[in-house]
Amino acid sequence: MNKRKIAKLSAKIVSAFGAYNIVCILFHGSILFNPHIPPHDADLVIVLKRRNTEDCSNLRKMVRQVRLTELPVHLHLIYLDEIPENADFFSIHTCGAFFTCHLRQAESLYGGNVFDKTVGPSEYQMQLSLLQKVQQYTFQMRNLVFILGRRTENELLWARKKSVVMLKDLLLSTGILLQKEEAIIAKSLEVFHDFSGDEREFLKDLRKPWIKPGTEKLERVFMTRCLQVHERAYGIMRKRISEKHRCRFLG
Repeated sequence: MNKRKIAKLSAKIVSAFGAYNIVCILFHGSILFNPHIPPHDADLVIVLKRRNTEDCSNLRKMVRQVRLTELPVHLHLIYLDEIPENADFFSIHTCGAFFTCHLRQAESLYGGNVFDKTVGPSEYQMQLSLLQKVQQYTFQMRNLVFILGRRTENELLWARKKSVVMLKDLLLSTGILLQKEEAIIAKSLEVFHDFSGDEREFLKDLRKPWIKPGTEKLERVFMTRCLQVHERAYGIMRKRISEKHRCRFLG
C-alpha cells in the first residue's frame, strides 16, 4: 500500500515539474529495505535542474493529495548545481559524507541515480562523518534513558531501530554496507568480537518479532540494553579511529 502511494507521488511529481526538469527521484528508507519491521518511514530525494519559488509548496500539496499521512515521508529537494562532484562536501540532514554511499543504493523511481556520478567520499571523511553520526545516536539514547515514567511505543521502537543503525554505521566504517536488519546484526556479531555475551544475546533477540515490554521496569531494562549496544559500538569505532587516524580522545 505505502510503496504504491510512493510510486503514485513520484508520478505526480514528474507530471507537475516536467520530465525535462527532473534529474531523478530516489526512494530509500526503512519501508524499502525492512518493510516488515516497524517503525516505517520513507525518504524521497528529488533532484531538479531549475529553481522556482513555488517548488516547496507544490511538493507539500502533492503529499497531501496522495494522502501519505500514515507514513512519515521525508522529502529532500535538491537542485543539480548543489551536488558537489566530490562526496566529501555533501550532506543531508545530520548525515555527512558517508550518506552518499546509501543514496547510491536507493531505488530510482525516475531517472538515473545522479549520485553514481559523484566520487568519494574519501576514507577520512567517511570515518569522520560516521563517527559524528554514532556520537549523535549515543547521546540521544542517553537522553531517552534519563526520562522518567513510561515510554511511548514510538520511543521504544526508535531505540530498537537505532541500535541496529549503529551496527550498520559501524560495519560501514569497515567498508561493509548492508541494509537488511537481520543481515546487519548477523554480520556485526561475526565481525566484532567486542560485544559481551549478554549484548550478543540481546542483539539476537532484536531479530525476533517486536513485542512491547509490558511494564515500566521492563521498558527501562530494554532501553538500558539498547544504550549498552550504542556505547559498545561507539567504543569500537573510537578505538578503530584512534589506531587508524591517530585521533586522540581525552581521558
